[in-house]
Amino acid sequence: MSTPTDAGLADQLLADSRVMLRYAMDRGIEPDRSVLETVSAVGDDHDPAARLEALRSAYATLAGAVAPVTPATLRATQRRFWLLTQNTGVNVMAIVGLLALASLLMTFGMGIPFDGAGAGEADGSGATGRRPWLELLSIASAATVGSAFIGLSTARKFVTSRTFDPQRDQDYISRLLLGLIAGTIVGLFGRELLSVISNGGAPADPANGNGGGGGGQELLGLSTTALALIGGFSADAVEDLIRRIAETFRTLVRGSDESRAARQFARERARVVAELEAAHAAAKKAGATKEQLASIRAMIQKERDGAP
Repeated sequence: MSTPTDAGLADQLLADSRVMLRYAMDRGIEPDRSVLETVSAVGDDHDPAARLEALRSAYATLAGAVAPVTPATLRATQRRFWLLTQNTGVNVMAIVGLLALASLLMTFGMGIPFDGAGAGEADGSGATGRRPWLELLSIASAATVGSAFIGLSTARKFVTSRTFDPQRDQDYISRLLLGLIAGTIVGLFGRELLSVISNGGAPADPANGNGGGGGGQELLGLSTTALALIGGFSADAVEDLIRRIAETFRTLVRGSDESRAARQFARERARVVAELEAAHAAAKKAGATKEQLASIRAMIQKERDGAP
């Protein structure tokens, strides 16, 4: 005797098996005749338990044949005329793509400098001739373009292979937002952050001949929007950049491990010297011999000199 739960499971297995069967046949994968008969049978409920077991077997066979594709990824990547009618992988690409296009048009519409730092920035004044909120909007738009580009590039591979997992929709949205924030950080503070890295922890100072070296020098010549675009594309690199500077800042405040160890060692030697001097005074008061007192004084001098 079947239960409503078994009936629902059988219906779900049948629907999923048909989706995988269509995909397998489109790819030239010929399933077993038993699988075809099980999936093609309609209304054969004279033995529900046997029917459910047959569907489970057919489902397992088809799942192994089309792996890593699953029924969920196949449904998520179905081509639809109206892309925004359901929450699918194609829809995520459409949403991100439209957002990237709007950001790109907005970025270009606000007059992005194409020649490096652009007017006003090349002389170090930092002025671009635009209002601060327009500058921020321009940076954020460029960061969105970079973030959307890497997101679409990643998602396209999964959509093309029909392996896009619809449960990862939030992951792509969070990556887009993370790229937006990372690109904006680089656009606003990128030159200062990169100059610290280029000069080994010291800000760039052209007056003293410290203008930055290595690969960071080329990046310092880019416009703020270009830096934002790169930052949005490589949010992980921005995280590494900030972590590296944070480590430099932490070392500056707390000192390096070697310096902390040296200070600890010096404090330990001072403690030993104080104890030996107290022992020397106690031995002298107790009437110790000159040889004993000389031995203690030699030990004190050895600790003060730092001899091993």
